[in-house]
Amino acid sequence: MKRNRSKGFTLLELLIALAIFAIGILGMVKMQIAATKGNSSARTVTEATTVGQDLLERLILLPYTHADLADTDGDGTGFDDTPADGVYDADGTDTAANFGLDDRSDPAVEPNIDLAADHQTVVTVQGVDYTLTWNIAEDEPIDGTKQIKAFVSWETVYGGDREISLSVVKVSI
Repeated sequence: MKRNRSKGFTLLELLIALAIFAIGILGMVKMQIAATKGNSSARTVTEATTVGQDLLERLILLPYTHADLADTDGDGTGFDDTPADGVYDADGTDTAANFGLDDRSDPAVEPNIDLAADHQTVVTVQGVDYTLTWNIAEDEPIDGTKQIKAFVSWETVYGGDREISLSVVKVSI
């Protein structure tokens, strides 16, 4: 007696293959979402760097005595950045606080003037708000110069905050 063997797949085999395929596709979708977030994060870092560099270039082009180049709270001079030398920095500690150049709080809402940045503005690029704060140290590192330190901060796609800093020295010519 000959058995009649049918050729092809059973319904159960097709369902198992479909389930394995669906799991693989879901994994690829998750990887694509992660890659998109990574690209978005890299884009915002690039934009933040561009925004910060643009700010420094605009500040360098201003006259030496312009109001945007003023040490508004006076903490950019008279302090040092040498740790443990007995001379206190603007933050009240004897660390490498870099005088008032590291201040980045909003001067409009910061009750402690020693922690407030000299200047602040917000720039929006492609729906992302970049907060720019900058500080001025007059006659630093040498007389006749102004050291400018800018911070650019923003909220990431992951919900956390990110910040970069850039520095430049302007010469009185």
